[in-house]
Amino acid sequence: MSVFDVPQERWAGFCEGFSRKYGGKVVSIEVLTGPRGRSTDNGEAPTAGRLVDNLALNEIIAKQERNAEFVIVVGGPKKRRELTIPNASRLQLDQPSPESNGMLCIESADGLRAVIRFSESLVPGVLDGVA
Repeated sequence: MSVFDVPQERWAGFCEGFSRKYGGKVVSIEVLTGPRGRSTDNGEAPTAGRLVDNLALNEIIAKQERNAEFVIVVGGPKKRRELTIPNASRLQLDQPSPESNGMLCIESADGLRAVIRFSESLVPGVLDGVA
């Protein structure tokens, strides 16, 4: 598995392309560290642990206004979830080998680390034509 850090100036384009290419894929999202972030389901900050299990990825949005943040949208009309990662500092893709699944890691300057794990293998060369 190779790890690729997406440069901050390419976050928005990467997320748009990634969402187009992998929207609809089933994911799980886990918060590994940190006290911050917010989920629109109940307005409470997520704590460490699994937040989403086996829902379809809709999109990942990179907002780069004053403070960079990511919004991860999963699920459908009846079970839609949004997770916001404020003060984003890093976007990292673990590109899989042919026999493993991929994951996308988003880190904040506040110590929050959200890991988006795919339930099926991503196509090798996941970065080709995405960013």
